[in-house]
Parts: sequence; C-alpha cells; structure tokens
Amino acid sequence: LLAPSSVNMLGINERRLLTPEYEVDTDAQGGFSFQPNTLGEQSTIKILDKTYSGSYLLSMVGALSYLVGTCSPYNPTSAFVIASREEEKYKNLFNRFLFGGVTLLFVLAFGSFALNGYLSQRYNDIMALQSDRSEIEQEIVSINAEIDSKEEFLSSVGLTSNTSYSFYMDRLAKSVPRTITLVEMEVNPIQEKLKSGKPIQVEKNVIRVSGIVGKDEILSNWVLELSKMDWIRLVEITDYMPVARSENHQFNIKIEL
Repeated sequence: LLAPSSVNMLGINERRLLTPEYEVDTDAQGGFSFQPNTLGEQSTIKILDKTYSGSYLLSMVGALSYLVGTCSPYNPTSAFVIASREEEKYKNLFNRFLFGGVTLLFVLAFGSFALNGYLSQRYNDIMALQSDRSEIEQEIVSINAEIDSKEEFLSSVGLTSNTSYSFYMDRLAKSVPRTITLVEMEVNPIQEKLKSGKPIQVEKNVIRVSGIVGKDEILSNWVLELSKMDWIRLVEITDYMPVARSENHQFNIKIEL
C-alpha cells in the first residue's frame, strides 16, 4: 500500500505500475487501486539514471518514501544550488574569455605575420633602389671622369680655347639661322691673288663667310646677333647681290676677331 503514495511523493509520472503479481493504478489526487496482474508484463522505471523492473518497485518505492519523509524537499534557492549556478556562470564566463583570448591571439599572430611580410617586401624594395642608386652614382662618376679626360685632351690641342679658330667656326655655325644657307667660310683668307716672287699675304684674325638668304631682315638680324658676341670685334657685309631667276640674294660677310 505504500507504493502508490510513495510514487506520488517522489513525483514519478507513472499512473500504472505492473509488478509480477499486481497491477496498481494511481490518480492525480493520490488515490489508487490494484488488482491481480493478468497481463504477465512488468513496468520499468528510471530513478536517478538507473532503470528498475517491476519486481523491485515496491521495495524501492517503500524505502524511498521513508527517505522522502525524513529529507527536506528540493529548494531551487538553496545555498548548494546557488553555488552550483554561480560556478556554472563563472565557468561560462571563463570559457568566453578563453575563446576571446584565443581569437585575439590568432588575430595578432596573423596581423604580425602579414606586417612582417609587408615590411620584408618594403625592405627588399629599398635595398634594390639603394643598389640601383649606387650603380647610377658609379656610372655618373665614370662619365664625369671621361668628360674631364676628353676636355683635358681638347684643351691640350687648343680646341677649347677662345683663341682657337675651331671655337670661332663652331660658334658661327651654331648661330646661323635655318633660312640662311652657308656656301663658304674662310679663316685668315688670302688678301690678293698669288704672284710669282711675292710672299703670301693673309688677313689675320679675319673670317669671311658667304651664303644665300631669302630676306634682307634675316641677314640683318644675324649680323646684329654676331656683333653682340664678345669675341667678334667687327662685322660688315661686303657684298649683297640678287641671285638670277630667284628671290634669294648672295652675300659676303667679313668678321674681324
């Protein structure tokens, strides 16, 4: 008779229990009825994670009913439950911090790897530029040395001096306008035709230039430009005549150095 009430006290949601001899039916109000077990079946019930057959139910429930009567009911706000909940909360919090820390470490490690790769590439680029710069500087030094060597050679043969005729002819050639065509240029020309028995007489420090020009003002502007050069003492047009069947003119210029 203890079995049905004990089942209700333990909160076992079984309304029909089958033991080897009896079939016990209970209701929600704690009432019960029993009759002989004619089905030949036995109930099984799980208590505290263990499964028991009907042959043990009566003795087990009877013993548990005694314990229930002497023990305090389950209190969800007891100190043990609260401590368990606090412990579970701290465990969850620790797991969250652990996950966040691992994630942060992974992000930092990946960022450090990426930054290290970028800095390494930049270092290689800078070293390559430095190497190219060193090569360019060496090439510049070599070119300057070659220029100095050539200038020294030209100076030794008198081609860079302001008193060299090659210097004068070079400057004259560079100053000629594109619309003027040079025909002849004489340096220290002979004064008159050679005669037998007479020494050769030349016009020293004189350059005579002859050419063809299309317009008067072009020739005038060129003569004016030549007169401004500090190494020319005098410029004069000695001849200016038209060219047959043409709009051009032939000219002769005398330049005194």
